[in-house]
Amino acid sequence: MKKLLYVSIIHTEADLGSVAPTINKRSSQICGKERWNKHRKAVSGFWDSIANYFELLDTSNLKIYQDGLMIDGKIGKKIIEEGVSKGSKNYKILLCVPCLTEGGLGNED
Repeated sequence: MKKLLYVSIIHTEADLGSVAPTINKRSSQICGKERWNKHRKAVSGFWDSIANYFELLDTSNLKIYQDGLMIDGKIGKKIIEEGVSKGSKNYKILLCVPCLTEGGLGNED
């Protein structure tokens, strides 16, 4: 029987690219610096928990469908590697899952 694992994506600064400083500044103004930093820490902890879960999971038959990833295959993997180099925890998890290197990554199609 197949199972569906659904992981909500909560973007970190590394996922936001060049708009991250603007979003960080504005969010800090709206929420207050202390509350915004608490939020950022919670999001980081969320991704740490997801990473820990996938480390314990048997991923030998796992297929990943990343919503918002426009392409799969070698180009999709390159996009993921670039995200990892910028500090994306989401993409780091994807890169560490063995099925990614075996063609187990799909896109929205």
